[in-house]
Amino acid sequence: MAKTQQRLRLQKRDWVIVLLFIMILLTNWTWYQYTKTQDTTNKNDVSSWLQHQVEINKLKACIDSGIKPCNITPNY
Repeated sequence: MAKTQQRLRLQKRDWVIVLLFIMILLTNWTWYQYTKTQDTTNKNDVSSWLQHQVEINKLKACIDSGIKPCNITPNY
């Protein structure tokens, strides 16, 4: 009977190890997805900012050159 109880304890410990391993994998996957989402968001923000800067530079060049009226419609 002692052997049977010992075997059950080993099985429970093994399940705990497997569960911990799965939790670690899920945590790492979650952090991976979070960083990828943040990276994509940052790239989109930079792209949008650069598009606005181009439009601002075009408007500034138009005003500096004295062309009237200036075309300020964004080209998205």
